[in-house]
Amino acid sequence: GIRDRSPSRGLGYVYKRQYKGCPDGTVPDPEYSATELNLEFGCKPKEKDQGNQCNGTGAGASINTATGNEYHQEIIQVGDGLDISLAYNSHIRINKYGNYDINKTALGWTMSANNYISPIYTVGNQQTVIIHRGDGRYITYNYNNAISEWEAENKEKDVLQQTTSGWLFNSQSGAIENYNNSGKLVSIEKNNSIVTVTYNGDFIDKMTNQFGNYIQFTNNNNSSTFGNRYTTITDNVNRIWVLGYSGDKLASITYPDNSVKQFKYCLLYTSPSP
Repeated sequence: GIRDRSPSRGLGYVYKRQYKGCPDGTVPDPEYSATELNLEFGCKPKEKDQGNQCNGTGAGASINTATGNEYHQEIIQVGDGLDISLAYNSHIRINKYGNYDINKTALGWTMSANNYISPIYTVGNQQTVIIHRGDGRYITYNYNNAISEWEAENKEKDVLQQTTSGWLFNSQSGAIENYNNSGKLVSIEKNNSIVTVTYNGDFIDKMTNQFGNYIQFTNNNNSSTFGNRYTTITDNVNRIWVLGYSGDKLASITYPDNSVKQFKYCLLYTSPSP
């Protein structure tokens, strides 16, 4: 059975629970099958469904009319190469148990600083890695033995190279991202700016540019039933951005000037429980 929740106004969401096979609009996710005893594939949205697939602006510009995915982006403007984007996709990644992916923020939300690369998975005879992008996209790269290169499954022009210390990702935007052997983002180079990333466990602790300016992250230390999530972002001049939650959803962002942006989520239809 599939439970499907679709958007009306505001930030809608689609929640599809998997029992046998993947729901419409999703594809098997090798990460879950490889890490969860190979019992059953999890499912993820199709790669071209995530992120901002719309051209133009105005009402409805963030809706992918081909798939129904709703995309929304918030920018935390710090400056000095330290800006952070928060992105919302209404089509949500789920695992084989039907659980959705909170991804250290909230249901449907991802953060640009949280880019990471999966371990190498072997699916059949094919070696595969998945790059998780801050806009919610999952980009699959397969290893081509004939030319000894990693190639994007959806023909992305971004270049992925494996190095002795991890990975090098050259994006079309001009950014060069370095990842360690664990797949964690450790530095970003773009527009003559170099930002290094340090961690406290699996969570980002600090992002620092070449001039010593930084932003520091705190999390709720597993005090939520929905797991550990980022709660504040503070820069080196003590400006603070606060992420507020309501259950599994991002409810608000409070800015350094104490202004608050709130997010509302609307449910248009719920099918009967399976």
